[in-house]
Amino acid sequence: MQRFQKILVGVDLCDGGRLISDNLSATCRTAVDKALWLASQTSAEVTFFTSLLPCFDLTPATWQLAELKNY
Repeated sequence: MQRFQKILVGVDLCDGGRLISDNLSATCRTAVDKALWLASQTSAEVTFFTSLLPCFDLTPATWQLAELKNY
């Protein structure tokens, strides 16, 4: 098997009216599980990514948080 060094997984944390949900959809759970399995087989590093921008009804405070730079 080809060795992967880094794996990036996009995860959707929006759930209806909730901005951030702790329940992953079946599709997201499958992506996470497959990435973790592949990383265990190849000793790769896994990075999970989410974006708040697709969520609807963002308040001004949420937009401000979304615009903060990654540190």
